[in-house]
Amino acid sequence: MKSIQPNFEIVKTAFYQAFVASSETNMCILNETIVAGKLLGTFNSRLTTFKADFNKWLNGLDIRCVNEIAHACVKAGQTIPAWIKNRKFVIDYNERGALDLIRIN
Repeated sequence: MKSIQPNFEIVKTAFYQAFVASSETNMCILNETIVAGKLLGTFNSRLTTFKADFNKWLNGLDIRCVNEIAHACVKAGQTIPAWIKNRKFVIDYNERGALDLIRIN
Protein backbone atom coordinates (compact mmCIF):
# COMPACT_ATOMS: atom_id res chain seq x y z
CA MET A 1 0.00 0.00 0.00
CA LYS A 2 1.39 3.38 -0.96
CA SER A 3 1.41 6.19 1.54
CA ILE A 4 -1.11 8.97 1.07
CA GLN A 5 1.57 11.47 2.22
CA PRO A 6 4.72 10.21 0.45
CA ASN A 7 6.82 13.37 0.88
CA PHE A 8 5.96 13.75 4.57
CA GLU A 9 6.81 10.07 5.05
CA ILE A 10 10.36 10.79 3.85
CA VAL A 11 10.86 13.20 6.74
CA LYS A 12 9.18 10.94 9.30
CA THR A 13 11.29 7.97 8.20
CA ALA A 14 14.52 9.95 8.50
CA PHE A 15 13.49 11.16 11.96
CA TYR A 16 12.63 7.60 13.03
CA GLN A 17 15.98 6.28 11.82
CA ALA A 18 17.91 9.07 13.51
CA PHE A 19 16.13 8.62 16.81
CA VAL A 20 16.17 4.83 16.96
CA ALA A 21 19.83 4.61 15.86
CA SER A 22 20.83 7.02 18.63
CA SER A 23 22.92 5.59 21.45
CA GLU A 24 21.04 7.94 23.79
CA THR A 25 17.86 5.98 23.10
CA ASN A 26 19.53 2.73 24.12
CA MET A 27 20.95 4.36 27.24
CA CYS A 28 17.51 5.66 28.26
CA ILE A 29 16.03 2.18 27.91
CA LEU A 30 18.84 0.67 29.99
CA ASN A 31 18.61 3.47 32.56
CA GLU A 32 14.88 2.87 32.96
CA THR A 33 15.62 -0.74 33.88
CA ILE A 34 18.24 0.31 36.44
CA VAL A 35 15.99 2.95 38.02
CA ALA A 36 13.11 0.48 38.30
CA GLY A 37 15.38 -1.85 40.23
CA LYS A 38 13.86 -4.94 38.73
CA LEU A 39 13.89 -6.88 35.52
CA LEU A 40 11.51 -5.20 33.09
CA GLY A 41 11.98 -7.68 30.30
CA THR A 42 14.88 -8.21 27.97
CA PHE A 43 16.47 -5.20 26.33
CA ASN A 44 15.54 -6.45 22.86
CA SER A 45 11.87 -6.89 23.72
CA ARG A 46 11.78 -3.46 25.36
CA LEU A 47 13.50 -1.91 22.33
CA THR A 48 10.99 -3.58 20.00
CA THR A 49 8.11 -2.24 22.09
CA PHE A 50 9.69 1.21 22.11
CA LYS A 51 10.10 1.19 18.32
CA ALA A 52 6.45 0.20 17.84
CA ASP A 53 5.26 2.91 20.24
CA PHE A 54 7.53 5.50 18.63
CA ASN A 55 6.27 4.57 15.16
CA LYS A 56 2.67 4.88 16.36
CA TRP A 57 3.49 8.32 17.78
CA LEU A 58 5.10 9.38 14.48
CA ASN A 59 2.03 8.29 12.53
CA GLY A 60 -0.04 10.66 14.66
CA LEU A 61 2.19 13.69 14.01
CA ASP A 62 0.67 16.74 12.42
CA ILE A 63 2.22 17.78 9.11
CA ARG A 64 2.67 21.31 10.45
CA CYS A 65 5.59 19.97 12.56
CA VAL A 66 7.63 19.23 9.44
CA ASN A 67 10.08 22.14 9.89
CA GLU A 68 11.06 21.02 13.39
CA ILE A 69 11.35 17.39 12.34
CA ALA A 70 13.46 18.27 9.29
CA HIS A 71 15.73 20.43 11.47
CA ALA A 72 16.17 17.56 13.93
CA CYS A 73 17.02 15.18 11.07
CA VAL A 74 19.67 17.55 9.71
CA LYS A 75 21.11 18.03 13.20
CA ALA A 76 21.30 14.25 13.67
CA GLY A 77 23.11 13.84 10.34
CA GLN A 78 20.28 12.14 8.48
CA THR A 79 19.99 12.77 4.78
CA ILE A 80 16.78 14.32 3.56
CA PRO A 81 16.10 15.87 0.17
CA ALA A 82 17.60 19.34 -0.25
CA TRP A 83 14.23 20.84 -1.14
CA ILE A 84 12.90 19.78 2.26
CA LYS A 85 16.05 20.85 4.08
CA ASN A 86 15.91 24.27 2.41
CA ARG A 87 12.17 24.57 3.03
CA LYS A 88 11.24 24.85 -0.63
CA PHE A 89 7.80 23.37 -0.19
CA VAL A 90 4.25 24.25 0.74
CA ILE A 91 1.78 22.16 2.65
CA ASP A 92 -1.16 21.54 0.36
CA TYR A 93 -3.41 18.75 -0.83
CA ASN A 94 -1.79 16.16 -3.08
CA GLU A 95 -3.45 14.13 -5.85
CA ARG A 96 -4.80 11.66 -3.26
CA GLY A 97 -6.61 14.41 -1.37
CA ALA A 98 -4.32 14.37 1.69
CA LEU A 99 -2.15 17.15 3.05
CA ASP A 100 1.43 16.64 1.95
CA LEU A 101 4.61 18.55 1.17
CA ILE A 102 4.43 19.94 -2.34
CA ARG A 103 7.78 20.91 -3.84
CA ILE A 104 8.15 24.43 -5.20
CA ASN A 105 10.95 25.70 -7.40
